[in-house]
Amino acid sequence: MGLAAWLWREPWTLTVCYLVLSAVVLRQWHSRRDLIFYLVPAILGPLGEAICVYFGAWEYSQSSWLLPPWLPLGWGISVLFIYRITISVAPRNE
Repeated sequence: MGLAAWLWREPWTLTVCYLVLSAVVLRQWHSRRDLIFYLVPAILGPLGEAICVYFGAWEYSQSSWLLPPWLPLGWGISVLFIYRITISVAPRNE
């Protein structure tokens, strides 16, 4: 989130930063479940946002397209982090 707040005016720089962060995160966490928790939100999150943007609920000011190029990466990273934090602090029922 800090990167988005800092670099939102530079969408391609932010995209490159998120690509690097994605590579680092997926190098560390790359089980099948981790990949699912990265890829599904990277697809469905922007899809939901595209519908909202299309119908005028909000807009992205620095995007020449419907959505900024960094958005799928941001969704994937965010949800994977939330998943990994949750499994590290939640009690396991074994």
